Amino acid sequence: AKEYDLAVGKFLAVWIASILNILFFFVVSFLIFGFFAPNAVSNVSVFSFLPGLAALILHSSLWSAVTVAASSFCVHSSLAAAVTIFVCTVLPQVVWRALMEFSADGGRTLGVSLLEAHVYDMSSGIFSSTSVLGYFILTVLTVFLSAKKIESLRLRGKKSVKSKIASSIVMILAVALSAGILHIADRF
Repeated sequence: AKEYDLAVGKFLAVWIASILNILFFFVVSFLIFGFFAPNAVSNVSVFSFLPGLAALILHSSLWSAVTVAASSFCVHSSLAAAVTIFVCTVLPQVVWRALMEFSADGGRTLGVSLLEAHVYDMSSGIFSSTSVLGYFILTVLTVFLSAKKIESLRLRGKKSVKSKIASSIVMILAVALSAGILHIADRF
């Protein structure tokens, strides 16, 4: 039970920090626009931004869970950060572009990626119950996975130095390969 408390506590700390950052930058941006460009925000209500804020907060829950899972799987914090960026940004784009390339019509029917479509819909006020439930389920499963990893590390003891180095090298190569694929795909 300690492992679950640790994983949930880390997740809540990261998620609350994310929410505070989102709210801080929203308030600062709105104040700066109000001061330097009062005409730009004079007819805009703060409440019109609430769906977008809710979408960011929902999306940050999954990112926070992935961050906690990456920190439980990785030895070094910089590697965990790289894995988080890879899993949350690079991997979905690589998979989506691969689906577009290998689809029968060249990806014309696929349109924008699912993550982008969810953000567009949510920021305009359209919250699909399946996408909200999907984010919730993925978040809970990711936190559960990190708790199980923490439990396995506690029961098994520490990993050997060779496995730590090997996993670090594999993750760095995966991130570099994905970045290369995205760079090449952007040229076409």
